[in-house]
Amino acid sequence: MHFNLSFLAALATLSTLSTAARPNHKAVARRQQPTGSNVARSGGFSGTASFFDQDGGTGACGTAHSDYDKIVAIASGLYDAESHCGKSVTITNTANGKSVTAVVADRCPGCESRDTYALDLSLGTFDAIGEQATGILDITWEYTT
Repeated sequence: MHFNLSFLAALATLSTLSTAARPNHKAVARRQQPTGSNVARSGGFSGTASFFDQDGGTGACGTAHSDYDKIVAIASGLYDAESHCGKSVTITNTANGKSVTAVVADRCPGCESRDTYALDLSLGTFDAIGEQATGILDITWEYTT
């Protein structure tokens, strides 16, 4: 096959543009397997948390945030057509007891591959309750508004 250079350059540009506007929802570090049970608890949920960077993009809720804003992306199955956007959730790391409150600002299409109640946290939210080197955290979380 023979492609001219201008066609390949245009293809590369389109590929870059199609991914640049969306946050990076792959777990940046996954060194530890989750042990979350997915069992709903009294007033909340049990699951796992990963972290993501914004890459300057706009989340599914329609707003752009910095990497250190306290925001969270919820699993696609829980997202429900933006009905959770703007709601606050309190997330607790079950290993160390640290908690943080963050606002739902996005959905996480890859979270359900870990568990039903998995969350993807901004770097600022994740850093408030755990170390990035840990990778996946076991958490409990609940809606607070």
